[in-house]
Amino acid sequence: MLTKMFVFEWRYFTRQPSFYVCALIFFSIAVLATSLQKIVTGFGSNIHINGPFYISQVMATVGMFALFLVVNFIANTALRDHSSNMAEILYCKPIKPLDYQLGRFLGSFAVIVCIFSMVPLGLIFGSSMPWIAEERLGATNLSYYLSTFIYLSVPTLFVFSCLFYAVAIRLKSMMSVYLSVIAVFVFYSASNSMFLSHRTLAALLDPFSMQTLAEITRYWTVFEKNNEILNFEGALLQNKVIWGAIAIFVMSSFGRLFTS
Repeated sequence: MLTKMFVFEWRYFTRQPSFYVCALIFFSIAVLATSLQKIVTGFGSNIHINGPFYISQVMATVGMFALFLVVNFIANTALRDHSSNMAEILYCKPIKPLDYQLGRFLGSFAVIVCIFSMVPLGLIFGSSMPWIAEERLGATNLSYYLSTFIYLSVPTLFVFSCLFYAVAIRLKSMMSVYLSVIAVFVFYSASNSMFLSHRTLAALLDPFSMQTLAEITRYWTVFEKNNEILNFEGALLQNKVIWGAIAIFVMSSFGRLFTS
């Protein structure tokens, strides 16, 4: 059942116009991030736009906007049975709640990851445009994009997918999901203000890993910013473990994985 529900969710969303619209939007944002002069120069005059530092900063920033991507797909999956009045009929059948819910969740999460993968593709495409100054480019290294996507973006998307799925399926309300998004941004702003003098703690508690990246790269030289690949260790690893544990706890406790 898990595989069937995964395939169902994947096919359901990939046939929707919103899938392609969202993919185009995130691809366009990434291309613009390499082309707009104000954005490029904001990171320093000697920073390569295809270097690991610039890539990680852009992908972390775009990851904040991806909350609305998560809400659009994850909340839709969680609330579809309730909004269509199918929940009672479905659970009259001998189905396993864990396989059913987990398959649907993983299917919609795979869709979200697929759409967000347009960001590194957009960065690669944008950096190859003829109007990009040569001094802003280094050697193209796909591992810069892949490591940032896997170590930074995918765990962040997973955390918020778990949180919003649990909220939606527990409270059965889209409004509660939107309020959860607001709560996340409030927590993010408050934690940044409260822990200005405790940079390590701020790095661990940042759900978007913006402060985590700032702490990791605080003493990097220009050469390191243009050549040092992002590693899954230290503050970044600790940040993802903490938020991953929180997400799994919330999902398992409130996501109705074991009860109909």
